[in-house]
Amino acid sequence: EEDKKCLRDLYITDPRMDKRRIENTKGGLVQNSWRWILNHPDYETWLHDDDKRLLWIKGDPGKGKTMLLCGLVDEITKRAAQSGDAVSYFFCQATMPTINNHLSVLRGLIWLLADQQPSLLSYIREAYGTSGKDVFEGPNAWYSLTSFFRSILDDANLTRIYVIVDGLDECTTGLPELLELFKEVLPLQNVKWILSSRNWPDIQASLEDTPDAEGVNLSLEVNAAVVADAVDAYISEKASEVKLFRGKDYLREEVRKVMKEKANGTFLWVAIVFQQLQRMKFLDGGFSALMERLNEFPKGLTELYDRMLKQIKDLDSEQESELCQTVLGICVVAYQPLRLQELATLAGFKDGLTEPSALRTLIETCGSFLTVKDETVYFIHQSSKEYLTTSNGAQSAIFPNGTDKVHHKIVMHSLEIMERKLCRNIYKLHDPAILIGDISTPEPDPLVSLRYPCSYWLRHLCMSMASFNLSDGKLLKFLKEHILHWLEVMTLMENSLEGVPDVIHFEDLVRQHYPDSELLYLVHDIRRFTQHSSWIINNAPLQIYLSAILFTPKLSIVRSLFEEELSSWITVKPPVESHWSPCLQIMEGSTDHVALSADKKMLASSTIHGDLNLWDVNSGKLIRERYIREDISKIVFSSDSKRFIASRTIDGKIQVQDMNTGKRLYLVQDHYKYGEDPYEKKIKLSNDAKYLVFGGDTITIWDVEGDDAHKVIRTSRRSAEICFSIDSTLMAYVSNGINIWDLAMRREVCTISAKTDRGNAIIYSLEFSTDSKRLAGGTSENIRVWDVVDGTLLTQLDTKYELHESLSWSQDCKILVSSTDSSVYVWDMTASVEPQPVPVISAADVVLEGVAINNDYKLVATRSKDAVKVWDVNTGSELAEFETERVTARSPNSVAFSPDSNFIYTQEHASVTKWGIDLRTEATVSKILLSDRQDRLGDAFSSDGRLFAEAMASGGDVTIWDMSTGQKSVHFTAGDQKVLAMAFSNNAQYLILLFPNGTVGIWDAITGYRIKYAKANAYEMIDKEKGRRLGNRHRAVALSEDANVRFEGYGLSSDQAWVTWNGSNILWLPMDYRP
Repeated sequence: EEDKKCLRDLYITDPRMDKRRIENTKGGLVQNSWRWILNHPDYETWLHDDDKRLLWIKGDPGKGKTMLLCGLVDEITKRAAQSGDAVSYFFCQATMPTINNHLSVLRGLIWLLADQQPSLLSYIREAYGTSGKDVFEGPNAWYSLTSFFRSILDDANLTRIYVIVDGLDECTTGLPELLELFKEVLPLQNVKWILSSRNWPDIQASLEDTPDAEGVNLSLEVNAAVVADAVDAYISEKASEVKLFRGKDYLREEVRKVMKEKANGTFLWVAIVFQQLQRMKFLDGGFSALMERLNEFPKGLTELYDRMLKQIKDLDSEQESELCQTVLGICVVAYQPLRLQELATLAGFKDGLTEPSALRTLIETCGSFLTVKDETVYFIHQSSKEYLTTSNGAQSAIFPNGTDKVHHKIVMHSLEIMERKLCRNIYKLHDPAILIGDISTPEPDPLVSLRYPCSYWLRHLCMSMASFNLSDGKLLKFLKEHILHWLEVMTLMENSLEGVPDVIHFEDLVRQHYPDSELLYLVHDIRRFTQHSSWIINNAPLQIYLSAILFTPKLSIVRSLFEEELSSWITVKPPVESHWSPCLQIMEGSTDHVALSADKKMLASSTIHGDLNLWDVNSGKLIRERYIREDISKIVFSSDSKRFIASRTIDGKIQVQDMNTGKRLYLVQDHYKYGEDPYEKKIKLSNDAKYLVFGGDTITIWDVEGDDAHKVIRTSRRSAEICFSIDSTLMAYVSNGINIWDLAMRREVCTISAKTDRGNAIIYSLEFSTDSKRLAGGTSENIRVWDVVDGTLLTQLDTKYELHESLSWSQDCKILVSSTDSSVYVWDMTASVEPQPVPVISAADVVLEGVAINNDYKLVATRSKDAVKVWDVNTGSELAEFETERVTARSPNSVAFSPDSNFIYTQEHASVTKWGIDLRTEATVSKILLSDRQDRLGDAFSSDGRLFAEAMASGGDVTIWDMSTGQKSVHFTAGDQKVLAMAFSNNAQYLILLFPNGTVGIWDAITGYRIKYAKANAYEMIDKEKGRRLGNRHRAVALSEDANVRFEGYGLSSDQAWVTWNGSNILWLPMDYRP
């Protein structure tokens, strides 16, 4: 029974049914149209030569690749049945979300194998028993599925496995990852592969770059003659099915000749023309009229599509033509194939046009662009949708007023049906605390007609803002009456995480188009509500009307609209703030280190136990959750935020991982000499991710591509400052002055003196200008700026002997920002005279613990022991102040701006706080709960404030938090060793950890996978009278006469997250309201 449940949860599609649907949609599998391949030398070579494990069939659209593979599936399945071999196959289709991505391909292949041989579930059962369905759908699904797939393919009991995948070019999500996996497993001797795709260079380059596995490429263009013969056989077969030709052999033969001449070896052309002929009746003109009609069909797919479109525009009935254009327009902009009833709803059809038969007739009138299978409308071929999407003629025909008008129509009709059908508790559930995993879909499902409108209305609305009119008030009315009902449905559809980014995007657009409008204030409040109540919206749909409302600020618009829906048993309401606090979200979990990527899209967090999490900042989704078996001391993103995360463990290991695939790219090992404090080690990654540098008493430069340490530099100062130029060509470090190193040439190109009248100045900070022409250094006496070519001192900025430990250049190199313990200076570097700070932001008698400047250099945030202040750079005036928890230890990374400058992040001992900056209204606060452990080693914000990383000194736990959502982005464990240090790279792509034995580990920030290690040689009693009720800190326990125990009255759940009634959960408590 457990195996059956596992198989049900693994199911995403049955490839056998997909094959049957495809064949029926295309009019059936014509045997003579594909059997030619069985005698083709390339196929025979692949079939009989064990060294030729891959047969790649490639060709242009319409050449019959899919039907060819349908035939091969039949043939190989028969062969396997006789020999006892296993066969699995999958058909990708770009227009269907369930079968157009890499996860679905693997789930389909594994499911089909396991369905045929249940013993293969043994490779899945352990992970499934621990994680349930999440192992197939969660943030780590790809890594779980690839592991299962590898194990199954390597099963000793399977002497031969045939894997067939059609339409790689229609795998619209995750194709690079899928190809990389195929390349990895192609060398397996017992597996034979057939893959098909269009002639895409990327696919070809990937499949041909497999040195350990030989393959055969079969091009349908190269084999044009044999394909033309197959098309001719296909024409003959299809001609025999046309009623008009029965008993008229001469007519059928003439038609076959004309079609063969025009088909140009394209099956799709033939299929479309015959579909048109099937709809014809015998013409008065007889043979000549038929041939005239046939000759009207042009050669080539594009030309045929042009004619089909013209026929629609030239229909005798203008109304019918407009209906066809409406149908085509909606199908083109829809985000997935539509059921007939959904199409009628979105088009606003009434009365007879909502009947399936009428809709089918209308779709037939749409040329042959569309087809209907199992009550669902599909494009006849991917190329037909591409034509309607890219052709100027098609665009002007079906979108005469632009695509936004069609999006607008979909929005308005979606609002209509949602207003009619949305309601509270649409599934009629009886448990107010029921979680989404315990809910079964009722029969009939009340969401059948609501799934598409609820899932995509907001996305369509964002696409039609330019033509949207608020004057009728429909949108405001819907939001005021049904926003909670919509959120409930999104939870029931397990689609809530997709809804939150849509709300955020919508708010941004409303702010642009309708500033200071009632809609903007409402949408802003909805956005705050969804983020504040994200756990509830993701997990407990009915708590949206209880806990989410109860703990929302008093003056929240959403609360004012729905407060009357609170249950009558809630008689005393908790004290809440009047306005939204700057706290947007709370992320719960044990964390020792955090890091934010440079593009602020990802947050990595880690623990000293080796847990590393990677979170998506915008959606709040946990992207990767890894355990790396190493103590983590530092995590660092790479500068471009695209490919890598580096994790640093206490024994000196640094791993670098690919953020997309999770594959560890490399590992380096740092070494410490006696007396060297590993926690002081600096780690930096170049912006292009080609060079890794770490240092203390020594500096080691690692060439990532060359996989070697090409230079070890002895320095005169422990924990010497290091920085890379933005273009990744230069590195500067401190040692008896400043040395500039050319990374490509692998040599020192300039030495800059740091001598003063008092001797050598100590340099505490270095930063290249964004054009890589100047280098700024903060010394113990002043700030100096040098020319990086010859080391010439260009200017000295008088700092009155204040220590400037942080420097940052503006993008245009006109502004330099520096900070001390108590002040932030903004320097105009374009001044003709010696630059002066304009202005000085002073925090007299206060020791600054951290400083941050926003992206456009207009705001500065300063962090003292117990407060954060926001300053105007131009005037030096204080704009806002937030009280914070008292900082116990100085951390220059304890404050950061969000990319849009709307939020500030501060780190306390066990939390990161997100402060909303709205200078027109009262500010609000939200906390991201970190670990309260005392062994936190370090933490770091990414340079752009998007991600925050923390790591523990022992256990190797590393966590990256997404500051925009308050969610863990990545969590992993670096291993058993103590982590010495961690750091983000400038572009936040890498997270690097350093371990005591000198090993450096670099981790991928997206995937949470370790990329590489390397050795771098761089070192009570209640109701007492009756005696039947006892109390504990959570709830009352009643003892019945027969000594059975039951919970009675109100109480708390054992984890204190729920208010209970007679032992059952009824109200979820936010973290701030728990005992």
